[in-house]
Amino acid sequence: TMATSSSVVVPVVARGSDEGVLQDAIVEFIKFLLYMRQQIPDPYPALREEALSHPSPSGETPTHPSIPPRGRLTLTQRRQRQFIQQVDMLFAVLGELVRTRRDKLRKVALAFGTTPAHPREVFILHLPDEFAFGHHSCSSTASSYSW
Repeated sequence: TMATSSSVVVPVVARGSDEGVLQDAIVEFIKFLLYMRQQIPDPYPALREEALSHPSPSGETPTHPSIPPRGRLTLTQRRQRQFIQQVDMLFAVLGELVRTRRDKLRKVALAFGTTPAHPREVFILHLPDEFAFGHHSCSSTASSYSW
């Protein structure tokens, strides 16, 4: 099938350190896309709060296989918590990347599909040169490609 493309320009005005603004912009872009492209059922902050509000597993044995005991996570809750932990690690790595390699960082790509090798959609956040050179007002472009 043929790929389609679209672009959106997003104005960004920095308040505070450039690294913090750039990291926040990338993280919020990812959270927005995860929810809007229906990769997660709720906005990320609500999903994170729900996943982390469940009590930690206590090692109790279930009285019946279909009823989890108090303090024991269901399979869905464990998967949800694991997903949140992985996304939080991604955000931490992005923060470290922005702090250490900001001058080299020009694009952030997100691929949605069954595998990264065969995505159905790719979103690319083109970062402005102004972030690398310390200016505080600029625009970012987000591109979307669908197959």
